[in-house]
Amino acid sequence: MKNKIELTWSILCSSSSVDIDTNNLTLSNIIDEITLPDALFSERPANTDRIEINFNLQLVSLWSRFEQSTTETDITARIELLDPENKSLTTTEFNFQFPGNKTRMRQRTNIPIIVITKPGIYNFRVSTKSKKELDYIKVYDTPLIVNRGT
Repeated sequence: MKNKIELTWSILCSSSSVDIDTNNLTLSNIIDEITLPDALFSERPANTDRIEINFNLQLVSLWSRFEQSTTETDITARIELLDPENKSLTTTEFNFQFPGNKTRMRQRTNIPIIVITKPGIYNFRVSTKSKKELDYIKVYDTPLIVNRGT
């Protein structure tokens, strides 16, 4: 059975803005790959495998409704940062409302700090659950490649 509301896409960028007159969305500096200095990895404390980096990101998402509705829909969601070994590093849970009579809705989530463990492909996983469900269901992964510089 198809969900009434689905995540169509998500993208990472440094910032975004919505034009007040046209409602157009502008994404600034789309980010799919970063290179971090080698010293960041080699000089971290021996007692930790995690590195926290102040890095202003936004995860911008487009949600779509595939069934007509005049009722506002409450959505419980979670954004989880997964490292290259699929280990969960951070989790943010939130609720939002998808307005009735709308077929699309954009959502912007600020991410001020990222946590990394090693170079590789990280994923910002968006999951949702209904009020009836106990567990979250994965709906979308947005990759971020982290490289080790010289």
